[in-house]
Amino acid sequence: MTDKEISALIETLKANNEELLKQVALLTEQVAYLTNKLYGKSSKRSLSTQIS
Repeated sequence: MTDKEISALIETLKANNEELLKQVALLTEQVAYLTNKLYGKSSKRSLSTQIS
């Protein structure tokens, strides 16, 4: 591979890496939101109401 090809490959990989990091951040945010929705305060209140 030439230096030009290696540089192009590096730039492509950097762009792919950036996109994957954005996806990871979005998915992490979604997991946190859904976990909170599933196990958050409202679920605890519903559970304690059912037990009482």
